[in-house]
Amino acid sequence: MQREYESFSSLNTYRRCGMQYYFRYCEGIKAPPSVALIQGSSIHRGQEFNFKQKIESKTDLPLDDVLDCVSDEFEARKTEVEKWENTDPGKAKDETICVAEHVHTTHNPTIQPVEVEVEYLTECEGVQLKTIIDLIDIDGFIRDVKVVGRAKSQSDADNDMQLTIYSYVTGLKNVVFDCFIKARESEMRFKNGCLTVHSKKKPRVVTLKSTRTEKDWQRLANIVPALLKGIKNEVFLPADPTWWGCSERFCGYWHICKYGGK
Repeated sequence: MQREYESFSSLNTYRRCGMQYYFRYCEGIKAPPSVALIQGSSIHRGQEFNFKQKIESKTDLPLDDVLDCVSDEFEARKTEVEKWENTDPGKAKDETICVAEHVHTTHNPTIQPVEVEVEYLTECEGVQLKTIIDLIDIDGFIRDVKVVGRAKSQSDADNDMQLTIYSYVTGLKNVVFDCFIKARESEMRFKNGCLTVHSKKKPRVVTLKSTRTEKDWQRLANIVPALLKGIKNEVFLPADPTWWGCSERFCGYWHICKYGGK
């Protein structure tokens, strides 16, 4: 089977777990989104709403306008969540709004976009590869937003295939992870052999800059055809069972997968 086009998301899914790819893209079964995914998409929608107009206006929208956009997106999508896992929807929304407010007041004023949510198409092995980039700023940095519970590492930014694909299709070598880190009500820490509880953390932004070289592009050019060949030949290998995503809690296909809970 060969689809009309592939995206970074589909290739990354296949690379992570061939069975997830099979269920999502061959059988057309969409796993219900997690709470974290809805939070991320809501904040992402607010960023897009603000930055698209900022290309010309060079001014951020009023905070209330952006928060209304984030709130509307959260409300529109929250019914898609099937497993709230003891998370109160109201608290999840408040957490989302809190992150969006912090980002808009501290981070967004430092960014001047030149492209926002632009689609790039390239071809590999006769297959169209579709890529949508969050933002390219005036300094030529490709910026990708990650709404997370904890910051990614510099190694993540240096080795992420998504950023390499973005660099390859644009020809730009400077890439950035903008990590929007959610507040946490409390966390447990070991210190001097004792377990302590730390109070709520505020949301914060961690920016991780990296670069890509022609060597990185060549490595990508070797990886992508191999992935496409596996898909074409219908080789759908299961994920490593030690991977945290291969579990009932985190995999939406767990109960229909013969390598999971079926």
